[in-house]
Amino acid sequence: MNGVDSLWRVRPAGHLRRGVALVLDLALHALVAAVVGVIVYVVQTAGQSVPPNAAEGTAGFAVIPAWLVFSFVHRTALQARFHATFGKWMTGLCVVRPEDGTWPNFGYLVKAWFRSAFAAVQSDTPEDGEDGMPAVVRRRSESFDTL
Repeated sequence: MNGVDSLWRVRPAGHLRRGVALVLDLALHALVAAVVGVIVYVVQTAGQSVPPNAAEGTAGFAVIPAWLVFSFVHRTALQARFHATFGKWMTGLCVVRPEDGTWPNFGYLVKAWFRSAFAAVQSDTPEDGEDGMPAVVRRRSESFDTL
């Protein structure tokens, strides 16, 4: 499916649905980062070569790049392939280009990821469908409207 008809534009995602999707995505990112931290800790303490205090610090530092790498892969490569993150998929949402309603490609999503990361550092909220951000809309195949 290369393009999307005008039904995408008339069915925007609501705030509750988008909020639930965000919480699900953040929980998934935190889970992956925590698992990486635990693995780093276990590997370092398994041979008794590193004291537990040092291993805890290293594991704590490993969580940050793990979060960032997973966030990047989840919100760019996986979203380019499936048109939704895990949270969006669970809540019946997907992303489209606001300009023409087509699926965003990997490059478009990489730019959007860096824009949102830069905006987060500046305490600025990028608007959905503006400033190069993809628009979040309801999936067309959804037959229920609970959120």
